[in-house]
Amino acid sequence: MKTKYLLSIAVILAGLGGGAGAQVIPNPIPERVMGRMPGTPFVLPEAKSTGPNLVEGRELWEPQGVALDTSLDPPAVYVADTRNHRVLAWRDAQTFWNGAFADRVLGQRDLYSTNALTPTAAMPGGLTTPVSVAVDAQGRVFVLDAGNNRIVGFRSAFAEEAAGKVEVIIGQSARLGRCANQDVGANNTCVTAANSASAPTATKLRLSASYLGGTLGSSLTMDGEGNLWVADAGNHRVLRYGAEAVSGESNITAGGSISPVISADLVVGQPDFTTATPNLGRLNTPANQLPDRVKKELVRFPAALTVDEGGNLYVADDLGRVLYYPAPVHDGQVAQRILGMVVVQPGDPAPNPVNELAFGTRLVNNIYSGGPRGLFSISGHLFVVDTYNSRIVYFDKPENWAGEATLFSPRMMGVWGQDDLYSGLPNIHPFREPTARTFNNPSSAVFANNEVWVADSVNNRVLAFPNLLEAGPAAEARGVLGQEGFEFRAANFIQGREFATGSLRITAGTQVTDLPIAPHVAIDYSSDPPRMYVADPGNNRVLGFRDARAVKPGDFADVVIGQVDFYRRLTNSPFNDPAQPTEFGLQLPSAVAVDPEGNLWVSDMGNGRVLRFPRPFDDPENRWQQADLVIGQPSTDTRPNADPEQSRLLRPISMAFTGQGQLLVADVIHSRVLRFDPPFFNGMDASVVIGQQDFTSAATGNGASQLALPYSIALDSDDRLYVADAGNSRVMIFDRVSGQVNNGPVAPLQIGSLRIGTSNVQIQPVALAVDQVTGRIWLVDARNNRVRRLANFFSLFSQIQITEEVSFAPLLPVSPYQIALAAGGNLLLTGLDSSITRHVPGIFSESASGQLLFGSTNWASGFFSVTPGGIATMRVPGVEFSDSLIEHTGAQAPFEMNDLEVLVNGRPAPMLRMNNNEIRFILPWETPTEAVAEFRVRRISTDETVAYQFQTVDPTSPAFITVGNFTWRGSPARQIRAKNQNGTDNTATSPASVGSEVTLYLTGYGILENPPADGVAEERNLPIDGTLVVGGPEPQVLSTTLDPAEPGVWRLRIRLPNNLFGLPAEAYTVPVVLLHRSRANNRDPLTGAAAYWTTIAIRQ
Repeated sequence: MKTKYLLSIAVILAGLGGGAGAQVIPNPIPERVMGRMPGTPFVLPEAKSTGPNLVEGRELWEPQGVALDTSLDPPAVYVADTRNHRVLAWRDAQTFWNGAFADRVLGQRDLYSTNALTPTAAMPGGLTTPVSVAVDAQGRVFVLDAGNNRIVGFRSAFAEEAAGKVEVIIGQSARLGRCANQDVGANNTCVTAANSASAPTATKLRLSASYLGGTLGSSLTMDGEGNLWVADAGNHRVLRYGAEAVSGESNITAGGSISPVISADLVVGQPDFTTATPNLGRLNTPANQLPDRVKKELVRFPAALTVDEGGNLYVADDLGRVLYYPAPVHDGQVAQRILGMVVVQPGDPAPNPVNELAFGTRLVNNIYSGGPRGLFSISGHLFVVDTYNSRIVYFDKPENWAGEATLFSPRMMGVWGQDDLYSGLPNIHPFREPTARTFNNPSSAVFANNEVWVADSVNNRVLAFPNLLEAGPAAEARGVLGQEGFEFRAANFIQGREFATGSLRITAGTQVTDLPIAPHVAIDYSSDPPRMYVADPGNNRVLGFRDARAVKPGDFADVVIGQVDFYRRLTNSPFNDPAQPTEFGLQLPSAVAVDPEGNLWVSDMGNGRVLRFPRPFDDPENRWQQADLVIGQPSTDTRPNADPEQSRLLRPISMAFTGQGQLLVADVIHSRVLRFDPPFFNGMDASVVIGQQDFTSAATGNGASQLALPYSIALDSDDRLYVADAGNSRVMIFDRVSGQVNNGPVAPLQIGSLRIGTSNVQIQPVALAVDQVTGRIWLVDARNNRVRRLANFFSLFSQIQITEEVSFAPLLPVSPYQIALAAGGNLLLTGLDSSITRHVPGIFSESASGQLLFGSTNWASGFFSVTPGGIATMRVPGVEFSDSLIEHTGAQAPFEMNDLEVLVNGRPAPMLRMNNNEIRFILPWETPTEAVAEFRVRRISTDETVAYQFQTVDPTSPAFITVGNFTWRGSPARQIRAKNQNGTDNTATSPASVGSEVTLYLTGYGILENPPADGVAEERNLPIDGTLVVGGPEPQVLSTTLDPAEPGVWRLRIRLPNNLFGLPAEAYTVPVVLLHRSRANNRDPLTGAAAYWTTIAIRQ
């Protein structure tokens, strides 16, 4: 495993080395990840969550299911946290506080992980898009794992033994199965074509497939007899599994197979188990046919179901209706009544869109596609979670309904979430914040323990209400999970230390594209300390951090712009109205920039404008920040105009300042870049347009003067404009735009592909940055998920085939999409996973074979192998540690040099030597071995990380310290640093005699019990665990100790053999090899081959 890790780093470096010279090479492994909870210290960072905002174990993202375990006292509550791909569990459903942390998680490794998981041998209970949850009388938790087309039965998350263990799998015949209807194709992948899909059976489920358009809404419920019911949406049916089958013994064998495969014992919505014919769901049924919606034999994509106390079954399907099946329910039963429809007779006026008879629905291509997502009953009354009307309604008992001839669908009797039965807006008003009695597209609810629990999906929360039938329409929730208060609704948690990617929807004819907008970073170096600003598009705000150098994972921002506080994400705060811009609020801010005076400029993309906020950190009270200038609109309350004009912006996505203070703005939808010249004032005209021939044109094009979706812009120190022309998959470079006077200039250089090896690689640039000192160009290539560095303009202009200098795929973020340069050669990347990563220069070393590798080497051997107590050396190209040589001599090594320290897993390492770009140091004795350790160079005065790397630490790395290189018998050789018995240095001119004593100096002994303090030279016995050979025979080892004068040095005092036959009277080179703990001193651990000879001089 270690070797594979090292070689993977080498592979990355194979693409990093060419032409880099002394330039900084950023580490693909981020030194810190912002916008996420701090990871485990000194462990490689990983993408545990790729969703928006903060994940710490109490947040929700569109939860779609909730259930209570009443076998416990007090009951526990389980929530299907659907888009976080997990089920969260709270032990006490009665006394929790708003926003409480969950106690357990099912479907993920921990409370901080939220990525979709397919079942594996290591984690058979991994979840993808769990949409529903139910609990039986014994506390077994059933999760509808829709993305994996199965039901997973977990042991209670609060069981005393093996809590959360997977005990039952339904819908698959194999423990790791995940395909719809168990359709496994070539290479063990799921079938993706509808015409290749197999028929259903009593043991199959179809909840998610590419030919279905993704994952479908479905649900589970337990009836009073312990039977488990499921809405098998993709097969257009409802199935029942018997209580004994689902709540009995585990059906997962010791060998990992499934036996028995659980079969449904009843099907509704289809005539039998092998049919999957949907109700066609047409809006306009052909003449002389019954309308599809009134047909009771078949269902279409059933999404919700419940069984009331009397055994009656209710099923909600995609036609915006609920079907009623009276008890006893049997195979293929036809519904007796349909709820939720208004049958309009000829001549009758059209009803109100929201009324007391119909449920909310939607149409896609004249096909009904959506309806209620939740059903439950209280005392024989049906309650319907009317999702698209953001309400819960209830009905009288079936025996009290008017006959179908009188009224086709029964009339509703009451409503929650709205003021009356004729309103259906989210949260009662589209721009209001939620309250304790409102909903936004709720998706399910459950009645248990005399309470109603509602998954209020788009408000990203779960509400606990009293018994609605008893409390009446004025009922308010007593508590909320997923948010700290009833007024909050962000996806996952926001409190000022997290970010969220946004998106801009572009419509061109019938084609709809969502343009991702990742967070963007700017640093204000006019301030001391430098400030860091982050455009947080998904949360409609900008966060400001007081010291850009010291921001760490989990740090809270010091300033917020665009919101009234750190906990909200209102659009155009404070009104939350997308159509009402304000001087305070923002809508999808896509970029930030800082001018020389320290003023903050924000590209407020959704409002079609650029705003200036005067030096935000100058307000000590951090009051609500107000813009003092608007560019792109006449005033701060003006909405954008879709027509291109000289003074108007539509969707500004990126901006930059020239050396003369001019502002350039990329207007992405109009495929142009506008230049605004100071002095700036509200609503001013642009001076020049780039990408179009005039200010009133907005056509895309691929000519040398045209653009198509300019996604990012940057300037070099000569005011050349670099454009990431994403729609044309190229970089456009325009010459010295600060002096440009004519519209539509021609770009003298275009880059659409790179020559890499023998191939031309097409790129998809989405973000750019230019080093103001060197002119080198950094770009994010979304097509290949790589960050690339190119030479400066003059070098590129002279290249026949343009190549790259440096290229890497960062470990994080996932899908990089924005880039910024910081001081010291640092890169700041932001990704579509809503994280910001900081990439500092990597620690490099050249191995004994000449291979350039990330990490440190054994100083004496040059091998890529370091060990506790051993002397190592690191090199950081492009970073100056000291402008002169600093070297330590003495028995106590210092822990800092020139305001720098080396930390190994956070522990200061003794330092021996420092020059321009190299440090020699000793690994602390307590460094764990056979594990990856974190190496960090830190500037003490500013707490900045100067260089960073992870590297495996070996238990030993024996190496003779050498003093000269030469060739011996045609092979490389090194003279060991050694002392003869008479105290002279062992050399070719001062050899040792056979039979005499010689002291050899080494480093890299490795693990030692009760070692001395780090950096202290102290004589300690060090037994050799192996063999020492001098010219063939083994010498007598007189002593082996740590050196009492030099920290990190190990010395061997030996008596040379007398039987070195054939030595001439003059000095002779004799090889010396040490095998210690199965490691030879001269064999490269990467290759296993001998790299050189280590020798001493001996004579007769």
